[in-house]
Amino acid sequence: MLQESVSRILEEVREGRADVARDLFPVVYRELKAIAQRRLSALPAGQTLQPTALVHEAFIALVDGSVSFRSRAHFFGAAAMAMRDILVDNARRKRALKRGGGERPVELDEAAVTAVVDADAVDVLALEDAMQKLRAAHPRQADVAMLRVYVGASEAEIAALHEVTERTVERDWRFAQAFLRRELAR
Repeated sequence: MLQESVSRILEEVREGRADVARDLFPVVYRELKAIAQRRLSALPAGQTLQPTALVHEAFIALVDGSVSFRSRAHFFGAAAMAMRDILVDNARRKRALKRGGGERPVELDEAAVTAVVDADAVDVLALEDAMQKLRAAHPRQADVAMLRVYVGASEAEIAALHEVTERTVERDWRFAQAFLRRELAR
């Protein structure tokens, strides 16, 4: 039922019925929140961004864009990319704050009380850098990794989206994992 509802709404939006776009959020909210929770739970403790906020920011980014989604899988892939972009931007802001962010130096006691930088900033940015290197060298494997890491998509779902066999997706995922492990170990 859910899959058909999402597909129907996306089809109507593609046909020019922008008024039905508002119907999409209640239908996809639960699944988007599950994606956000999976992604945030993989980060180290201390993450300040909550799943609900991540879902809302990502959805706003999706509907503000002029992208027409080809399918349900395309929509959720774009949602995962939007969530990734938000997490990377958040980590970059935290890194800038850690480096001073153009602010005046503070006393150590004040800094200890008002610390806003989480340990996850480096992890998210390191993963993003590794993903960008993978994308530059191996775009299909990077797409598989993005869908596995950020969406939690199954091999069958990815195979259907990319119109390849599940075996190909399995090989691409193993390759991507090895590539990312090597890059993150540097």
